[in-house]
Amino acid sequence: CPSKEDPRAGVPARYFGAFQDGELKVRGLALRRRDTPPLLKRMQEEMLALLARAPDRAGAKALLGDLHRVAAKYRSRLRAGQATAEELAVTVHLSRDPARYKVDTHSALAAKALARAGLTLHPGETLRYVISSAKDPVKDWRVTPLELMEGALEYDPGKYLELLDRAAREILQDLDAGPEQLRLI
Repeated sequence: CPSKEDPRAGVPARYFGAFQDGELKVRGLALRRRDTPPLLKRMQEEMLALLARAPDRAGAKALLGDLHRVAAKYRSRLRAGQATAEELAVTVHLSRDPARYKVDTHSALAAKALARAGLTLHPGETLRYVISSAKDPVKDWRVTPLELMEGALEYDPGKYLELLDRAAREILQDLDAGPEQLRLI
């Protein structure tokens, strides 16, 4: 996959490919990251399954329309509010006690919310949350831990669409005419 700093250079730890039997080999993409929401992982898996059928680079480029349609399908689901909390959950492992976080990252905010709710958390524990309103001025409203979800699911479609576009670009960037021409609709 191309480097973010220099699209002409590849990144050795980020690649994907398919063996002749169709088995995929994937490294460094969002679907391999623990903190990637399952919905985005599923989109990348669907895109890679399409690409695995291509016999060569020309065949892969011929699938660009189908690949863009896969991304568009997931974008539509996010816009229509058709995703579940489980599909949108960001999963992280705590690196420290919630009170010891100095920077209010989404993970730190979720950990602090759980601690305020009376849950005792320890470093190494798994934490799952949904991004409710990524840049809300009220920090406590930015994320909602799954354990504290009540009522209707509220999530930040703009933030999840941004994450979706980034995940789609990881696969499409090198196949499309160029990163400046990549526009997901």
